[in-house]
Amino acid sequence: MIGHFRTPQELLWAPLLHSTALHLLHNPRYAGAFFFGRTRTRKLGNGHVQSTLLPQDQWHTLVRDAHPGYISWAEFEEHQRHLHENAQGCGPDRRHGPPREGPALLQGVILCGRRGQRMTVRYHRQGARLTPEYLCQREGIDHGAALCQVVPGRRLDQAIGDLLVATVTPMALEVALTVQAEITSHLEETDRLRLLQVERARYEADLAERRFRQVDPEHRLVVVVLEAEWNEQLRLLAAAQQTYDHQRQADRQRLDDQQRAAILALSTDFPRLWHDLCSADISQNRVG
Repeated sequence: MIGHFRTPQELLWAPLLHSTALHLLHNPRYAGAFFFGRTRTRKLGNGHVQSTLLPQDQWHTLVRDAHPGYISWAEFEEHQRHLHENAQGCGPDRRHGPPREGPALLQGVILCGRRGQRMTVRYHRQGARLTPEYLCQREGIDHGAALCQVVPGRRLDQAIGDLLVATVTPMALEVALTVQAEITSHLEETDRLRLLQVERARYEADLAERRFRQVDPEHRLVVVVLEAEWNEQLRLLAAAQQTYDHQRQADRQRLDDQQRAAILALSTDFPRLWHDLCSADISQNRVG
């Protein structure tokens, strides 16, 4: 139990929760210090207010030994150091432990069937691999109660993985077919645009020919110029046709039978990729 003063004359007793204990341990007042400006508050564009906890060297005011404390300032700083090291196993840093970077498949998503609360993960090393256990311990953390239940995670993760493979494989097949259809549509559109370029070059060549044939042969200088223009347009037409034929052949080779089979193989590769991913998780957690 912990006491709170509702008024200067009235003391209210309440259960000591985990969050309340952390608040007390982090509060410099209990070390006899006065402080101000420990958080920075700003209003976001959506109208919400965001508060950020600042490091101690950025506080606006900190006066040590401002009043008698329950503990000394040295003890307070030692407590903060221990809390920081403990938080690294499950806080934002997470450098000293496997939580959330470990191989457990259901970490962060599994709920207790009895209490409906989110379960945490604990690991045991068996040979060269980490084996997870899922624990319902929210009440234990907050109130010091016994564990609600512990669920072995290896077989559970394996069953969920098999279910995931069975569910995703048809989806992968659908995605593979969609990719093939998208590639085919893109190649057809590209072919249409190239054909338009050929038709434009053919039109310019036909136009140059008509101008050449309509000119009076007596105008020799004009005849020479128009004949040169006609020849140039014929050259451009031949180049456009050659480019079109070459690109069309290349596009056909892109979707030959072998490549179509490679695209469809994406659907059958997912189980292998999933197995390789699980194996990689195990190898990354081997004893060094």
